[in-house]
Amino acid sequence: MTNAMTRRAAFGAIASIPAVGAAVALPVGLVVAKATEPNISRVDLLYAYSEWLHFERLMLMRDIFPGQNHHECARSVPCNTHASWFHFPLRGDPRGTWETIPSPASRALAVMTTAGVDLTKGGRYAL
Repeated sequence: MTNAMTRRAAFGAIASIPAVGAAVALPVGLVVAKATEPNISRVDLLYAYSEWLHFERLMLMRDIFPGQNHHECARSVPCNTHASWFHFPLRGDPRGTWETIPSPASRALAVMTTAGVDLTKGGRYAL
């Protein structure tokens, strides 16, 4: 399995996680970091997730638009892609509405752990 396929499979599995710490069956052969509860507050976890998502997107723009100013490219967000249903389910979706589906905060730890983010290291570079 290639690295891109591994990440896609991991994030596909994560998409179905209803809450932090919930059990999920991952594809056979997928290697993910073991989820350990970091010794940080929920607020610090969510700030870390927000920071991580921001820089993931900037790096993604660099991959989508090589040679372009990825900060400028990040000013626009694609719409009506294959992922639009996830955050905005269609009417009648059994998962509910965008207001009732699990918040991104509920999967912060699972997503970052699967991506290999070590939340036990702190994060204050100046210290």
